[in-house]
Amino acid sequence: MTWLETVKEIVFHYLSTLGVAGLAVGTFIEATGLPFPGGLMTIGAGFLAAQGRLDIENALAAVVVGHSLGSFAAYHVGRSLGRPLFRRYGDFVGLTPARMARARRWLNRSGVLFVLLGRLLPTVGNVTPFAAGAGGMEPWPFAVYSVVFAFLWGSLYLKLGVYFGHNWEVIRHLLQTRLPLVVAGVLGTCLLWWALKRWLEVRLNPR
Repeated sequence: MTWLETVKEIVFHYLSTLGVAGLAVGTFIEATGLPFPGGLMTIGAGFLAAQGRLDIENALAAVVVGHSLGSFAAYHVGRSLGRPLFRRYGDFVGLTPARMARARRWLNRSGVLFVLLGRLLPTVGNVTPFAAGAGGMEPWPFAVYSVVFAFLWGSLYLKLGVYFGHNWEVIRHLLQTRLPLVVAGVLGTCLLWWALKRWLEVRLNPR
């Protein structure tokens, strides 16, 4: 069994045991900014949906609810406890003063773009809801933008999982026979994604 199949089986075991409730919990944790593979679980849910083992509409609903509630929980922490909490304990979870300051600058420029695109940007993604709360963004706009983001994010990751589910044998064969090419393709894709995120960071945060 390859490492990829091992990861796949771990994710599938979790989802098969807990179902869409477990998916909602996983995306809730990820949305709070804590290190948890909620995205990987969402892809796994799409994979299972492609095999008829999970209802994709229920999975999408679970992702939207879990991710939205997680975002709002983090927002509430930022709004209620504010900057003193982050100055004192933020370093323990990666919420450094520099990252919070960068996030607040983007928030002041555009609340909509901050919530919808902030999670895609390097060094800021997991502090987006905290910074929105601490920066004084109004609850209702934040909630609406967070639900929109959760729907788009969940739809993309579930569709990616469905694609993997329909083409798993081909993908596994490529991994076994053409691993160097696959690795090069993945690295190239990651590099392009990183370049796009850096470009967005520069555009949204001009010096």
